[in-house]
Amino acid sequence: MRHNGEKIILIYPNPVRKGQTINFLIKEAAGEATLQVVDLMGKVIGNYPARISGEIKTDIWSSGIYLFRLLNTKGEVIATGKLIVQ
Repeated sequence: MRHNGEKIILIYPNPVRKGQTINFLIKEAAGEATLQVVDLMGKVIGNYPARISGEIKTDIWSSGIYLFRLLNTKGEVIATGKLIVQ
């Protein structure tokens, strides 16, 4: 599946119900990257290899707001956003 929108990364569904799987699509131009999810206290919840597409299970996450960062292979932030788990 390809992502041709304006943003580098597309995450859906957002908001997501606790236990549901989050899907993501990344533009090919981003290359290899890591999708990092953090809570509002700054604690890293997970680092996920991100190529073109992937999914993340939320069954062990608490309901709330999370932030995500897409990092390139140099560790530079190339995209950010917010996830809501209901």
